[in-house]
Amino acid sequence: MKLIIDFTISHSNFTPDLEVIKNLLLSANLYSSKRIKLFNSKHKKLDIEIIIQFIETLPEPYSDLNKSKRPTIPDSEDNRAFLDILKFRKIISSFSETKKGLKVYPTRKG
Repeated sequence: MKLIIDFTISHSNFTPDLEVIKNLLLSANLYSSKRIKLFNSKHKKLDIEIIIQFIETLPEPYSDLNKSKRPTIPDSEDNRAFLDILKFRKIISSFSETKKGLKVYPTRKG
């Protein structure tokens, strides 16, 4: 699986079957950073349910993104792209830069 995820990330033109993407994203045996990179490159193929499942399989603080909490995640280019996608998909409301990282604000449930 590690070879498949590495190949998929490094070859943007290569798109495996949706089931393969889903299995890679939901695999807790792979590094979260690689799974986030994969998500960032293939998110357009995913529905909200798969995205929510993916977030729930990530370690804290990422797994708190879909809850009514305000987690702070490390500031990186990949994490900014990840949060931009989640904001566009209305999974989070917004995020801001702080000294400790990127503070994430949940969408209002109502």
